[in-house]
Amino acid sequence: MTTENKQLSIRGRILEIGTQEQGETWKKQEFTIQTVEKYPTELRISCYNNNVEWLSRCKVGDLVNVLFNVHSRSYNGKWFTTVSAWRIDVDVRAMLAAQKGEEDGN
Repeated sequence: MTTENKQLSIRGRILEIGTQEQGETWKKQEFTIQTVEKYPTELRISCYNNNVEWLSRCKVGDLVNVLFNVHSRSYNGKWFTTVSAWRIDVDVRAMLAAQKGEEDGN
């Protein structure tokens, strides 16, 4: 996770995309990514309202860069933290390079 220019970002591969939930004035969809590093970790991220559109452009297996905010709140003496994506970019260049490597037998 980096905080370049005070923006939180993470790079990973989408493992799962949840179903969209919707109310009268809101919508929410969650997804799980696994980081691409020596010791990968998994992270569940939420998209809200108009930001759900970013997730609609993705599919399981895509390598993505996610810009997000972290929100915490206390309720009845317990803390809850939400990771909320506000932009998701599919890293098409890296995916094509990996695919070409597989085709070349590397």
